[in-house]
Amino acid sequence: MSLAGCGTPDQSAGPATSNGTRASGSQSGKASASNSGLSNALSRVGHTAASTGNYPTAVRMYRRAHDLAPDQIGPALGLARASAAVKDHRAAADAYRAVLRVEPHNIDALSGLGRELMSLDRPREAIPYLKASLAQRREAWV
Repeated sequence: MSLAGCGTPDQSAGPATSNGTRASGSQSGKASASNSGLSNALSRVGHTAASTGNYPTAVRMYRRAHDLAPDQIGPALGLARASAAVKDHRAAADAYRAVLRVEPHNIDALSGLGRELMSLDRPREAIPYLKASLAQRREAWV
């Protein structure tokens, strides 16, 4: 299995906006900056919740942050980790896939997706991601 496009057809599609439409011109830039600021604030709340062990709140905050700024990997990684903490392996896998759409060689997302697929009893799908993660780690040590 190739990791091109992160392995599944639905992953190759670009990120969608929260309402399914795209703004144009300067409106897009203003909305993007506003969404980015709110996304960062929600991510900080999610981080605080996760650091105190309140993973359900962390999941909600990171999900809202990710919905506002799907091109940022921070909220998606936070969502993946918090979802895994509450044993929602499907949501965690989806969030790791979102990271890989933006950053295809992200080591945390590759290994995280592999772990979540193993938790979902899908080892054949997990192996390419785990191998890619190990290859990335080897390259980092060389």
